[in-house]
Amino acid sequence: MSERWVDLYTVCPGRGCNNETPSYWVHSVDSYRTQISNHGRIKCTGCSTVDYMKNWDFACSKHSGEYRPTSSISFGKALFIASNNVGMDDDFIDDLSRYLRKNKWDYGLR
Repeated sequence: MSERWVDLYTVCPGRGCNNETPSYWVHSVDSYRTQISNHGRIKCTGCSTVDYMKNWDFACSKHSGEYRPTSSISFGKALFIASNNVGMDDDFIDDLSRYLRKNKWDYGLR
């Protein structure tokens, strides 16, 4: 499966966050939008920083200023809630879900 990218539009994937209002996510370093790939990577459209989603932390209006790590479970839940987003077609969601199931990370060590 080839890697595909879409704008990251989802609810907050930070662990323990209950914010269920989806939004476009921006990179705190330069305020450019971020994108997510079906291979579990996130990139900044400005500075081109690319890393696996498990290495990103997230802050939203419910816990502004406090960046929270994510996990395969919390990210999967966030994507499920926002799965009706235009741009995240069923194939993209299926590919990313498969990635999350196969590549669970040990978020307790993060």
